[in-house]
Amino acid sequence: MYAIPWQMSAGCQLAGFLGVLSSELSVFTLAVITLERNYAITHAMHLNKRLSLKHAGYIMLVGWTFSLSMAALPLFGISDYRKFAICLLFETTNGPASLTYVVFLMFINGVAFLILMGCYLKMYCAIRGSQAWNSNDSRIAKRMALLVFTDFLCWSPIAFFSLTAAFGLQLITLEQAKIFTVFILPLNSCCNPFLYAILTKQFKKDCVLICKAIEESRVTRGIGRCRH
Repeated sequence: MYAIPWQMSAGCQLAGFLGVLSSELSVFTLAVITLERNYAITHAMHLNKRLSLKHAGYIMLVGWTFSLSMAALPLFGISDYRKFAICLLFETTNGPASLTYVVFLMFINGVAFLILMGCYLKMYCAIRGSQAWNSNDSRIAKRMALLVFTDFLCWSPIAFFSLTAAFGLQLITLEQAKIFTVFILPLNSCCNPFLYAILTKQFKKDCVLICKAIEESRVTRGIGRCRH
């Protein structure tokens, strides 16, 4: 009932802008973190060549500039957030610039994934071949492999169908495309907090400590009230 008014509204453009901004900035940040960790692990002896806070700030400034530019281009006629009600980049028919823009975004995300996969494999091999390999390293390596697998599982079908559609080959219907973008695309963002933190032993220990601290605080307040 409200699809067309929503598509033509400023709210749809804002939603699309924030969606592209957050997605591209997340991909850029994750790639930078992975490259930094890869260098730190594979060049553990070069302590004086670690990434400084100042250099990290410059790198993230580049990331913000790139992400803001990519998110802002559809507001100036390069593709369009208002093509469909889900306010994502599907417009590739209003000129070669729009097609180039969408393909470029897919290409950048694909390169970022290959960087992630390559760095994780390199870190795995570096740890696996060292004398310091132990059960904890094994768990970390398995978690790294799981991260790469879930990234690939969530992004590859969307990238494949997006690229084929961009070049005029409609392998799925519009309704199926909406299901992919609404339900499958966010799965990666939902999985990462669990894979990075929530399922780790340290997170569980921290939760137990927090619960104990809260309980002790309640007991202390209860004793104080009784005394009063």
